[in-house]
Amino acid sequence: MKLNYSIRDVLNFRKLEWGKSNDFFYLTDIPSTFEPDFFKPNYFSFGLLDKGFIKIEIDDNTHIINNRSFMIYRPEQIIQISQIHPKTKGAFILFTKQFLDYLNENIFSVTNHSFLSYQFDSHIELDTSDYKKLKKVSKKIFDLLSETPSGSWEYIARNLTSALVYETNEILKKYLPKDFKKKDCRSFLLTNDFKNLVEKHYYSNRNIRFYASELNISVNYLHKIIKKHTGKTPLSIINAKLLSEVKQVLSCSNINISEIALKYGFSGVSSFSKYFKNQTSVSPSTYHKKSIQN
Repeated sequence: MKLNYSIRDVLNFRKLEWGKSNDFFYLTDIPSTFEPDFFKPNYFSFGLLDKGFIKIEIDDNTHIINNRSFMIYRPEQIIQISQIHPKTKGAFILFTKQFLDYLNENIFSVTNHSFLSYQFDSHIELDTSDYKKLKKVSKKIFDLLSETPSGSWEYIARNLTSALVYETNEILKKYLPKDFKKKDCRSFLLTNDFKNLVEKHYYSNRNIRFYASELNISVNYLHKIIKKHTGKTPLSIINAKLLSEVKQVLSCSNINISEIALKYGFSGVSSFSKYFKNQTSVSPSTYHKKSIQN
């Protein structure tokens, strides 16, 4: 798995020429070349397709992105692209949080329950009207970006990207999860904050009390809201995130199980092996051997 995968890594792998920024990129032609390995991006990417399709796995969920599909993936999610139809057309934008942090108004605090949130689906099937609206907005923004003079390009690009995020969010509001109601707003946002904390700490802390303390709520209340909004327990979400990454690491040919155990916060091979076997019914070494054989 490629960790901290950057926009520059994307450009280099696909052999795309782009010298304006390492924190921002947009494209209106979808290259058929893609990374064969899993990767964890350090940037946001979202957009939609006009025709063709992309088969992509995001955090263990496989999606077929096709005509009228909106897709987003976020920093630290585990991504693998398995297929891009050679005649696929669409428009996507890639940007880091740092690229927009320079703006006076931080859109990440304003839209913490928007489509940028980890709580929002990575794949949305738009109705015809919303698809046309989003396509029109994206085209306007991209046309302006292509016409922006080089001297003021970065400042204008940041503001245009911010505008695209807001306009996209307005169109996608109707696709928010059904349980996102005013009376549920606080618990919904706490659920999102919990998931964000898991993204940052799953490899080093699996203690539920830690997450409840960080959110300034009780352990019981954390269990209640996570179960309500996800149908899962907090611990199962942490374990799923950890196991997803550990499995990818164990799928590599050159591994050291002792190093993996220490990297993910276990005291040694014995405790890691016990944990992994309890979760998967097989030992890490057995899983590794089977993955290599396949």
